[in-house]
Amino acid sequence: MNLFWKKLFRILQPTSIFEKKMDAVQITSDGDEYDFSADELQYKARLEEFVNSADFREKKELYRTKKYKDTDEHRIMRQYEKLLNSADIRLYYETKNSALLKEYLDFKSNPESLNLKDLSISEVSAKIDKLKLFEQSKEYKNYTQYHDSLAIREFEELKKKISEPEFQQSNAFWANPDRWETTPEYRLEQRYLALVGEKISTGRRRNKTSIFKKYNSVKLTFYERFDWLKLEDSRWSPGFHSGNSRLIGNYSFTNEHQSNNNGQNVAVSEGVLTIHTVELPNRSLAWDVQKGFVEKDFKCTSDVIQTSATFKQKYGVFSAKVRCSGTLHHALWLSGDRKLPHVNIFHFNGSKITIGNANQHKIDGVEITGISENRYYIYTLEWTPRALIWYVNNVEVYRTNENVPHEALYIGINSFIPSKMEPTFGKFEVEWIKVFDVRE
Repeated sequence: MNLFWKKLFRILQPTSIFEKKMDAVQITSDGDEYDFSADELQYKARLEEFVNSADFREKKELYRTKKYKDTDEHRIMRQYEKLLNSADIRLYYETKNSALLKEYLDFKSNPESLNLKDLSISEVSAKIDKLKLFEQSKEYKNYTQYHDSLAIREFEELKKKISEPEFQQSNAFWANPDRWETTPEYRLEQRYLALVGEKISTGRRRNKTSIFKKYNSVKLTFYERFDWLKLEDSRWSPGFHSGNSRLIGNYSFTNEHQSNNNGQNVAVSEGVLTIHTVELPNRSLAWDVQKGFVEKDFKCTSDVIQTSATFKQKYGVFSAKVRCSGTLHHALWLSGDRKLPHVNIFHFNGSKITIGNANQHKIDGVEITGISENRYYIYTLEWTPRALIWYVNNVEVYRTNENVPHEALYIGINSFIPSKMEPTFGKFEVEWIKVFDVRE
């Protein structure tokens, strides 16, 4: 699936905006009851005054009723898209970046730039004729009309404006019809209603983030913020897990260039987990399908970690904020005690981002293009008894109803280099992982 146009036209929300919506997902507690401390009860009078103030009521009315089409953000986006889709402006930029225009302008400013001395008379004539034809062409006339024009200056200013994080945040806010529920004022109002004992209805509490919109109950069951420094202090184990006890532990495969390094290539810094793949010749244990375990000389080291000993879940929503670099494979996946099922929430194969499911000896999935693997995006798998649905930020990119797993699976992260690729280096960065149990 190509996300280029969805990104260009802001259908794909910026990661910073979507992350805030993920942070605002409303978690349902058992019995939907609230417990408050004595200190919180002291704020009741202050909250009551706040939510009953004229300023609060005006802001609430504005956020709930103002139409996106009436905002400056909408006007700016419409004008930008109008200019972006103008055939004349597209032609201007194509001409501006063409080698023929450069050759023509160079010749006009310095006729000797063509190196006419080294050409025959016929070659000189052909070059001059080509430049004369260009001078009379539609492309050049369009270029002279738009060069340094008000339209181009406006387009450049709008392009700069919509790329600013402040504008992107503001535009995403006003474009969201449920914007009121994303505000601090809304959350304070909910706290006040709870403090005075008023039941918060399911309708008011329903999550507005698209992935969770259909669910009445949302519980956070796993949240990895990578606030540890040593792997042994975490919920992750190095190496592979399998129902076969022989295939549990740290090893690599004979059809790979890297040896897994028992967690030594895993680092956490400032809340980000990084798996480093580095050039480091070594001899290590490798699994061969026909021979079993053998000793092999590797050119690189990398790592694999997983949560088989601490966390597994059947069904739910699995989200992770990741990026990677290097022409090698990086993956974040779900697996169980057997080789299959194997579900890739994110997989970079050295050239393309892919997602998909391997189960019952059938593989289905899709390539994701139009976004860069070395920029952070939030990759999400929504797993129900009926379907597997993948998202990049807020955009659904693939779904399947075939071969849906029906067993608890754990989370795995690794980087590797198949033998058909050249040995290289890179890194896989994961900022956070969240898993939710959901009920309709």
